[in-house]
Amino acid sequence: MQETIMSRHWPTLTLRLTQDVIDQMQESATRNRRSINSEYLSRLESSLFDEPELLLEVKELRKLVDEQKDQLQSMSEQLERLTELLVNLS
Repeated sequence: MQETIMSRHWPTLTLRLTQDVIDQMQESATRNRRSINSEYLSRLESSLFDEPELLLEVKELRKLVDEQKDQLQSMSEQLERLTELLVNLS
């Protein structure tokens, strides 16, 4: 009840969205047990307030992925060399 009274004082925003986005947001709202309006608000707030932390996490993850990729490349090259040695020994 109080939420309804409070929401009357909030400004209204109209957005044009594709049906796909609306469907995805509705699924997410249902999963998170929120109204679709609360889901939109939560996502907007998190994009405004959590962005620096998320960007840092993404950078760290990219660094880890790059390191793993380099290690895999090195291992692949070593495996190729070992395979060649084994073939030559046969």
